Amino acid sequence: MGREIGACGRIGQVVLVIVNIIFGILGLAILVSGALLKFKENLVNGYVSDFLRQIQLQHLETDLVSVISTVAIICICVGVFVFLLSMFGCCGACCQQKILLTSYAIVVLIILGAQIAAIVLTFQYKDEWQGSVKSEMKNVIKDKYNGDNGTDIISMGINAAFMEFDCCGVDNYKDVELATGWVRTYMIDNQKVTFKAPYFCCKNVDTETPKVDSGLFTSVNQTECATDPTNENSNYKKGCFDALEDIVMRYNAIYIGVGIALMLLEIFCVIFACFICCKGRKPEGKYV
Repeated sequence: MGREIGACGRIGQVVLVIVNIIFGILGLAILVSGALLKFKENLVNGYVSDFLRQIQLQHLETDLVSVISTVAIICICVGVFVFLLSMFGCCGACCQQKILLTSYAIVVLIILGAQIAAIVLTFQYKDEWQGSVKSEMKNVIKDKYNGDNGTDIISMGINAAFMEFDCCGVDNYKDVELATGWVRTYMIDNQKVTFKAPYFCCKNVDTETPKVDSGLFTSVNQTECATDPTNENSNYKKGCFDALEDIVMRYNAIYIGVGIALMLLEIFCVIFACFICCKGRKPEGKYV
């Protein structure tokens, strides 16, 4: 036999359906974001990916690219789960099934608790993770970077990062000075020149290949940004760690907005699911 939930219950029922539809759309957005991060290979230059694979995270015993891939898979799974959960909530609200709504409310509360715990852990260990990544980046440059004309995948990956993110070193060009394999002296137009900062830290580098070959320079003037770097001609004072952080922070407001919206929707879902359960009665007036 059906239940009479009254006018207030029906309002709660309609609101719960609407909120879950929005909840489902957010789930799809998370799913698409994860899929793009996982399968859209050209989001990051291939050379840069090779460099990022060398950055080992000590706490996880894995590299940065693997962590990004794992995060993408988590986003896909979370997106699918949130979407299915929203459909579950819609069915519970439409059918006025107390067991469905109760189960739904419990699951949403668990998700909300997990999100809060993840936020707390992220802020608690933020400095530690950043320090670990920065330290490993410096070690890779120091031990494996062979300069502008390096043909190995690590050197070319670092040079590609310098070009793609308009940066130099981890904190600045001083990190590159510690590179044991960096060849700084070149013969160009029968003149010996010594680089103070990598050529790929220069602004507006006109090449698609992240290595210096014999035909790249035709005069010493082309290397002034490397032999005498300034803020006008080189990115030598801008670190790649800050550049990567800037890219993330560029969308930080969107991430925070979506996160807050998702948590508020989850709270509303629990409230209205409980509200409908409390208002649900059988025709004779007994609570179900």
